[in-house]
Amino acid sequence: MLARAVLGLPLDAPALLVTGYALFNSVWNFGYPLWYLGTDFHQAWGGPTMAGVWAVHATGWALCLFLLLRWPVRWIARGRRALTVRLSDGGSPSPAARVAVPATA
Repeated sequence: MLARAVLGLPLDAPALLVTGYALFNSVWNFGYPLWYLGTDFHQAWGGPTMAGVWAVHATGWALCLFLLLRWPVRWIARGRRALTVRLSDGGSPSPAARVAVPATA
């Protein structure tokens, strides 16, 4: 268990950075109109209305999350899974999962 935690740190650090980046920018972009509520939206992307500004920023960030962050998260998860299998007993099921299941007709 300790080996899994220590050897997983090189994967956990990028996971923390990616998650922090995604969370910070999600709050920032989805709440964009709230941060600039007292300003003029005519110069902002999606302006001149607050609804247009929010739609542009929220849609743009959702696309960024889907296109740019999907692959790094998948790679980190795959590496973590591989580390867990390698450090476990070869990926065999746990004793609880080894219980025989009766065949049904």
